[in-house]
Amino acid sequence: MATQSVSISAPVGTRNGITPLPNQGAEVATITDLFDRIASQDGGTSDVPGVWPTGRVSLIGQVTAQIQTFQSVVAAAESLPGMARLVPTSQQIEYSRRLVSVSGSSIKWFGVLLPTSVGASVVSAAPHIFFTPMPAQGGYSDANYEAFTEWGQLWDDDTDRIGGLLSASGANQVLVIRSTRPRKHMTSACS
Repeated sequence: MATQSVSISAPVGTRNGITPLPNQGAEVATITDLFDRIASQDGGTSDVPGVWPTGRVSLIGQVTAQIQTFQSVVAAAESLPGMARLVPTSQQIEYSRRLVSVSGSSIKWFGVLLPTSVGASVVSAAPHIFFTPMPAQGGYSDANYEAFTEWGQLWDDDTDRIGGLLSASGANQVLVIRSTRPRKHMTSACS
């Protein structure tokens, strides 16, 4: 069976059961179409494809409920090799972190994390590079950007929390991550 890649440009459903997400028409249609291709026992709706409410509020509610169903089925499933469902796991990861200052660039500070091989799962030593164009994007004072006096927590959050997860993934390539949101709602763009 061929693998097909599908993406959406904005989230669908409801965040934490309270806050509606953008739920743009094309994205909602993509998600309902995907659920209609997934067997019910796997958290989909293939046994009754196309039976979705026509009203926007009802449709968003149903999509949200189906997402929760799908996530609970996937989380409860056992992990198997290949294209199987994923199961959360934990592992010990070692890495070193550095704060690097660069001159002659609009971005002066970079957080660099270098994973250390631990066991058979992490074989990469490719660096992960984090940067925030200006600390105000992380909720800190821009006046202190040059001196790095107030926004050390942003560097710490990026390199330790996000960097630890990336190291655990065993990604065997250099990752450059640009922090673009306040740290309480941190998202990262990888390139």
